[in-house]
Amino acid sequence: MRLRRAARILLIDQTGSVLLFRIRHRAGPHAGQYGWMAPGGALMPGEDFEAAARRELLEETGVRAGSLGTHVDERRFTLTLESGETVRAQERFFVLHTARPAISNLGWSEQERQALLEQRWWSAADIATTTGDRFPPNLLTLLTRLTKTDSGA
Repeated sequence: MRLRRAARILLIDQTGSVLLFRIRHRAGPHAGQYGWMAPGGALMPGEDFEAAARRELLEETGVRAGSLGTHVDERRFTLTLESGETVRAQERFFVLHTARPAISNLGWSEQERQALLEQRWWSAADIATTTGDRFPPNLLTLLTRLTKTDSGA
């Protein structure tokens, strides 16, 4: 089974809310289903996780990031892609704290334009009280930990 490595960004604004995109699965085993996902995507050949995170952040939001430092979480799981291929997925999550920026879709690919339906800033309270798929599944725990660390709590 092929290894698919990906990097995602938890973009957290000054209120402690995190940016997620609502996605629609167009094909494969999840066709027609929806979920909320942090910006990010697969590594390009020769790219490391941090470089992929910075590239994906710029492409999907228009936000340019300097060094992101060490990842704050990692997931390994089996994933079935829209093509039907099953892969071993490895995702690393990075965090960037910023004043809430205007989000640009100018860097979106045609595939992203079809799959990314909307964007929303989610507070911890929103995440705690909303049902449905959110990725990563431990998003509330991560967001709570990251915002407590920042506030000195």
